[in-house]
Amino acid sequence: MTVKVRDDYGGCRSWVEVHRELPFEGTPALSDDEFERAAGGDRDIAQDAVAVVA
Repeated sequence: MTVKVRDDYGGCRSWVEVHRELPFEGTPALSDDEFERAAGGDRDIAQDAVAVVA
């Protein structure tokens, strides 16, 4: 998908709200079970994280 750069994005391209439905085409890279297993590891890491102020 190509997203046109708009002034209201304020230069940020890492988090852009898409204001239209996107078609889903293709096959997921992971099955639902594989995705949950992988995401669970990330959640475990994030849950044990400690905030550091430098």
